[in-house]
Amino acid sequence: MPTENTDMEKVVVRVLAAGCSDRWIDDDAYATKSEVLTMKYVKRKLPNFPIPEILGYDVGHENKIEHPFIIMTVLEGERMFEAWQGLPEEVEDQRQNILRSLAKHMLDLQQLSFDVAGLLLFRTELDDGPAVGPAFRASEGYDKEGGLIHHTWFEGQCTDTQTHFLEQVEKMPGRATEDEHNPTTYVHSGMTIMTDIIIKALPPSLQSVNDPKETFVLAPPDFDWQNILVDSMSNVTSIID
Repeated sequence: MPTENTDMEKVVVRVLAAGCSDRWIDDDAYATKSEVLTMKYVKRKLPNFPIPEILGYDVGHENKIEHPFIIMTVLEGERMFEAWQGLPEEVEDQRQNILRSLAKHMLDLQQLSFDVAGLLLFRTELDDGPAVGPAFRASEGYDKEGGLIHHTWFEGQCTDTQTHFLEQVEKMPGRATEDEHNPTTYVHSGMTIMTDIIIKALPPSLQSVNDPKETFVLAPPDFDWQNILVDSMSNVTSIID
């Protein structure tokens, strides 16, 4: 929600959808604070990385709007999916420029690597050596009466990319058993088997071939083209959400 203060400076006030007091729990506050401090950490380490600057936040309800919020600077630009539209022969150069700009910024994140993957844990607001805790997960849906269902949980740290992906596949529905003869189930089972094969063929996430184990870098949580802004020269100006 963009807004302006009395000096006509634009800011974004992000009011969290799941922040109503009847469903906001300690896990939500914990994960949101980690997200804010992670953004601050990235800005300290990589000042030119295109994410908004955090101006203020509150993960509780003891504030003037009685709701968790994050206040950020505004970074201007057109959404990537809008800039991407057009006939290939007309916009191909523009698309290539966007991808090169985005790849450059993603490469910058390699400067911040960790031995495991999970939620960053900060001891202080300015902690430049965060630890890594379990991964935070959240899902939302609606019950039969149309009420919002908000569910959160933590998963163990990821220490190995292949094992992590295979564990996620194991949680997918649709694996056929000897007693099941539903064609739809067999289709899902075939897709799962193919996914297993692809995952096992993935190279490990090593910074060099001589590294003894994988390392992990930060990644935007919702890395999709509606959350990437670009300027008129097809340079990425902001990664949001």
